[in-house]
Amino acid sequence: MGSINGIQGLPNLVAYAAAKGGLLSMTRTLAGALATDRNSRQTTFIPGWIATEGELKIQKGEGRGIEDLEKAGKRLPFGRMQTVEDTAYAAIYLLSDESPGHRRRPQRRRRRLHAPHSKRPVPGVTVPFE
Repeated sequence: MGSINGIQGLPNLVAYAAAKGGLLSMTRTLAGALATDRNSRQTTFIPGWIATEGELKIQKGEGRGIEDLEKAGKRLPFGRMQTVEDTAYAAIYLLSDESPGHRRRPQRRRRRLHAPHSKRPVPGVTVPFE
């Protein structure tokens, strides 16, 4: 399970952000290493702000009550903080064969996406020919 903190960490979450950044890097590296294995899936799921027991405890420790979290949640895409159940169902779907990103498709030629100013491909990143 990834976190936005793996991309842009908060000052009070240095170790957490470093761990989540490492997870993202490992996923990308594995995707490149296993790119020829069509049965292999590498996914880091970054769900968003979830109302876990730990998160509620952290927020309480920072002086925020349930009312504050409900108000902040209204600005989120769901109009509220996600629950653990919301996240679990989304993860189950995204990892299933029903998810469009994981359906087995007929193989077609793909070209590698290159990093700017480089002739070397970006590991794990491919785009279909147009």
